[in-house]
Amino acid sequence: MNMPLDLSRIGLNDYTELAKEQASVFGEPVEYFHQETFNYWSAHFGAILSCLHYHTLLQHRPTELKNYPHWSLSDFRGQKPLGFFDSLKSYLKNWGLQYFLLNFLNNECARNIAVALAEGLDVLNRLDIMEDYTYYAFEMAGFDSKLTKSNNFELIDTFPPQNDENSHVSKRADLGVIFSNDINSEPNPLVIFGEVEGNNGRSLLKPQWWENKHPDCLFGIGVVKSINSLKNKININPNLAKYGQPAIITHKVPVNGSTKLVILIEQTHQIIKDFDDAIEVFRHLMYMGADYKCLNNCSEPFREAVNLLITGFDSTFELLHCGFQHSHKNAFNIDQAKFKLSIAPELIDTKVKIIRFDV
Repeated sequence: MNMPLDLSRIGLNDYTELAKEQASVFGEPVEYFHQETFNYWSAHFGAILSCLHYHTLLQHRPTELKNYPHWSLSDFRGQKPLGFFDSLKSYLKNWGLQYFLLNFLNNECARNIAVALAEGLDVLNRLDIMEDYTYYAFEMAGFDSKLTKSNNFELIDTFPPQNDENSHVSKRADLGVIFSNDINSEPNPLVIFGEVEGNNGRSLLKPQWWENKHPDCLFGIGVVKSINSLKNKININPNLAKYGQPAIITHKVPVNGSTKLVILIEQTHQIIKDFDDAIEVFRHLMYMGADYKCLNNCSEPFREAVNLLITGFDSTFELLHCGFQHSHKNAFNIDQAKFKLSIAPELIDTKVKIIRFDV
């Protein structure tokens, strides 16, 4: 499939107009309306399960178990030394964030963030994603995740175009976003790749950091302690402090003649705090097993998600992970006494959800 990109809609000499457009896009907070649902918490817990199952660089990973890929949390806990999960926390906050963003950005509640990403890529690369495409879907990338192997990115038109399959940008990126005009990402979709930095999002602001990455990674998403503390490094709305809550903003970083789009999320933002809380739940589960109990003051969606983890503690990864992909309670058959979880086979679907740009 060869889809020509029309790069003529923003003329090469229209720098003044382009600069004005850029000024209106970058440095402003991206609106996010928090919705605490079972689906929302599934994005968190499902991401941690996925990271454990698919990521190849973790110090402790289920791939070392004899019954992988049909392992359970109980198996994982039983075969590892006491306190092993403590050493995984920093890795999960970094690599696990890739899997969380994969789930979260493919959820309708994160549409504004996906739109901000598409708009920023449009402006910086003289594209018309928002006009030319109707749907988007995020996919895992990178050689360090088993999820990437099934995506066949080499068969999809990539921007910038790739000439060598062996050095394809998908092998050295963290996430890809596929834009299409069909619910099945067909025909002629376009994919653009980027980086994720969960532990040190400030790195994304450094041109020298990008110089060590694949040059065709066009965007980065990272977590920072405070956006206002970066006001001497980035251009932000001076009224951002009055925004009243931790922010998500877009920024641009010039690198060797190109410009990278960076989305920064404050560490105190609800979605990051909740991801940290989800990691803590797994840590407690690895200490206490199925005896772990959720606190009484937790929200109902959070409690429902945690109880699914506890109930499925002895269930295989496939069944438990599938439980976090479906929000309808009647999709599950839960046997509390045996701590077993079963799901109708027809509900087991690992295909990424396709989202429309418009509501």
